[in-house]
Amino acid sequence: MKYFHSNGGNNSPYFTHRIKMIDGLPRGAYEWCIEYDDEDQPFRRFHCEWDHYSKGKEGHKGYVIIQFEWEQAAIMFKLRWL
Repeated sequence: MKYFHSNGGNNSPYFTHRIKMIDGLPRGAYEWCIEYDDEDQPFRRFHCEWDHYSKGKEGHKGYVIIQFEWEQAAIMFKLRWL
């Protein structure tokens, strides 16, 4: 699967299938998404809204949201990582 990025823009996508990861993204999960077979079809991307710190701990979200355009990938991700 391909990772969605905005080519320098600050617009994050809002894909339908969103998974909130309370403890962050597990080790190997990002690589798993990259390697997941998307059958070379369009609109089968994923995106991570990474946890961040801005102004100390005030901007700390405490979780990561990984989102998918493709329902099958979202289901398989949940089965593998949750």
